[in-house]
Amino acid sequence: MPVDAAFQYRQRTFALDDLEGTTKALHEDGFALIPGVLSPEEVQNVRDAIDRLEPFGNDHMGLTEHYKCVFNRDRTFLDLIDREGVVDLAEATMGAQCHIIGETAWKSHPGHNGWQPHTDHTLVTVPPETASDPKSFPIYLCTAHYYL
Repeated sequence: MPVDAAFQYRQRTFALDDLEGTTKALHEDGFALIPGVLSPEEVQNVRDAIDRLEPFGNDHMGLTEHYKCVFNRDRTFLDLIDREGVVDLAEATMGAQCHIIGETAWKSHPGHNGWQPHTDHTLVTVPPETASDPKSFPIYLCTAHYYL
């Protein structure tokens, strides 16, 4: 597909300022897809910042480069944290006192086959019979992914 071709999403998408819709989607679907959060210039700036990263500590190199706690390494990453619309969604779902516990950057190389949907942490064990219960559970943890 040419770079300038319009991408067609298969999932429901939301505007950055649709706080009601994105909050509802997080509770019902477990994710909210918000295209266009970053401008093309910002995307390039983040890509360039990832290219400048040097691995250390618990970082991992391979078909995917995995850099941890990048907000401490370059101002470009710090600016992604308190982004209007994104932080509003985090606060709407987890409360105004929610906080960042890390910021990771991944760079995938040719041959990387992606990740299957998964759960990193199960904070509360829920019996299977509660899946049809109309009550909602609190969201304790969420991740904002910026696909570049």
